[in-house]
Amino acid sequence: MSVQTITRKSVGGYLLEESSGKIVSIAAPGSGRKISVGNTVIANGRMFVPDGTTGVVEEIIEPFTKGCSSDVIMVRFGGRSGQILGMKFKDLRR
Repeated sequence: MSVQTITRKSVGGYLLEESSGKIVSIAAPGSGRKISVGNTVIANGRMFVPDGTTGVVEEIIEPFTKGCSSDVIMVRFGGRSGQILGMKFKDLRR
């Protein structure tokens, strides 16, 4: 059995947790919110998808890399064949 090491770092006001070179969670400390890869999330209707639509977090991108500052929570809406969209904490319900 292998033990995976979790490392933590702060980037642009977010707290990131990494394992095996990939970001596995992102937290917004001021709001008390944390989202992890694999979580089911619910859209609040602000961006691209109707309010109440559920999706699964597929990836989290480090803020301020790849041209992204805050749309860093990559969510697949619509099941396995659905589109992946970059979302912000404020685009998702608590």
